[in-house]
Amino acid sequence: AELDPKLVSEARALEVQYMYKLKVYVEATWAEMQALGCKPIPTRWLDTDKGDATNPEIRSRAVAQETKRRSSIAATDIAATFAATPPLEGVRLLLSLATSGNYGVPDELRRVLGFYDISRAHFHSPVRRDIFIIPPKEDTSIKTGLARLLKAMYGTRDAGQCFDNFAESSMSTLGFVTGVFNPCIYYHKDRNAVCVRHGDDFVLLADRSTQGWFFKGLGELMITKCVGVLGPCKAKGDQQ
Repeated sequence: AELDPKLVSEARALEVQYMYKLKVYVEATWAEMQALGCKPIPTRWLDTDKGDATNPEIRSRAVAQETKRRSSIAATDIAATFAATPPLEGVRLLLSLATSGNYGVPDELRRVLGFYDISRAHFHSPVRRDIFIIPPKEDTSIKTGLARLLKAMYGTRDAGQCFDNFAESSMSTLGFVTGVFNPCIYYHKDRNAVCVRHGDDFVLLADRSTQGWFFKGLGELMITKCVGVLGPCKAKGDQQ
């Protein structure tokens, strides 16, 4: 479908604002890039309508067009680009504990499931190597036509792994211990809270007080949205 050019322009301008707010990149020189033996990676826009014809919701995302040929990561280096995912059993166990592990527990102490989503997740994650991009033309502040990434950008080959490391560090800051079997499962002993993360989506099993504490704490480290809390009490705001 054809997108409204005005709405696309506004969405792209908003994304540029976020890239500056989160300090995704800084201006660089071509001499600096060549001295490090890097190649410039072009960027492009992905413009999508998450709404419908009546209520359009345009979202624009700047992505780096890194390929194996342009990358400083060897084409066969799987370990450098691997990003973990949790086992399905992890989520199923949280569901089981939330539904059958609370008999006789007062509502204020009952553990419920909180669902949290991170906005512009990769833009929070520090890069782990030297990457230079040609920024989108909508960003007129870069006079040299070249920028050096400080944070991971969508489209870079190790962006998922960079967020994995940032997420683990953030959860550690909040007092969670990372799982030994899988790095996408976290446990907070003092609060009796368990969290399973898939990409930038977090599912937390904890009482409502801890849900509020987690939302506030995670929100201080990255842009966090509470999608909802799954529980038995509509009066307390639970979704069914």
